[in-house]
Amino acid sequence: MNTKSTLREIVLKVIFSPNPNHPYDVHQITHLYSHVALELRGGASEKMKLGLESPPELDDDDKMLVNEIFWDLFIEKVITLGRDALNERAPFYRLHADAEVNAKRGI
Repeated sequence: MNTKSTLREIVLKVIFSPNPNHPYDVHQITHLYSHVALELRGGASEKMKLGLESPPELDDDDKMLVNEIFWDLFIEKVITLGRDALNERAPFYRLHADAEVNAKRGI
């Protein structure tokens, strides 16, 4: 299990600049878990880049911490629910208009 502060740094890195080698868009909470797991693993394998391997998964403890971090970032106005006009509710999310400022402040 990782610390919450370590995972928070990874989550912020992922939401501001997701790994382009990941096959899933980061703007769904379940895909966020997978992006974080990929960062913890050190990046995409060649098989994953070719679509021959599934993305990694977080263990249950880390998944619960990432879930807490997700809601912390929502409260801090770093992310907001909905992705676009067609996907305007959970599980989709996007960066808040003031995300960078709010993330630096750490409300």
